[in-house]
Amino acid sequence: MVNSMTNEQFPVANWPQKSGQYKVVQLYLDERLYLLFGSEDIKTSFRVASNHGEIVRNFLESRGVNYQTFKPDNSLPIGIPRENGARYHIDGAGQATVWSDERIALFMRWELSSPPNIFDYDMGISRAHLNEIRLLDPNWRI
Repeated sequence: MVNSMTNEQFPVANWPQKSGQYKVVQLYLDERLYLLFGSEDIKTSFRVASNHGEIVRNFLESRGVNYQTFKPDNSLPIGIPRENGARYHIDGAGQATVWSDERIALFMRWELSSPPNIFDYDMGISRAHLNEIRLLDPNWRI
């Protein structure tokens, strides 16, 4: 089911409500930037936490955005959205440790925090994107 929420109604960042460590994707859709966190804390999740491709797929599908897929590994049952589409561009991917009550987030390049994952994009966190988020959401220290 497609979410009827427009891009303007979706917040710039979907900051986690609970402190923890999360996968994160930096994305532009229709020239508007977004900071997308996975839905689960990597350290405490009982299932495999959302991968970066799943975060992107869920976001694009909830907005009715068409995308093409690719398989970083041919053994995968389903592909992940390509880094660039007609309406979107993935600018970065990695992890963040979030302290929700204090409104602090520390971002890490995925390559520095864990071995590469076949579901992930081959990129790290974009500092330029984080600087733009700081200006749009000054209540968080990043």
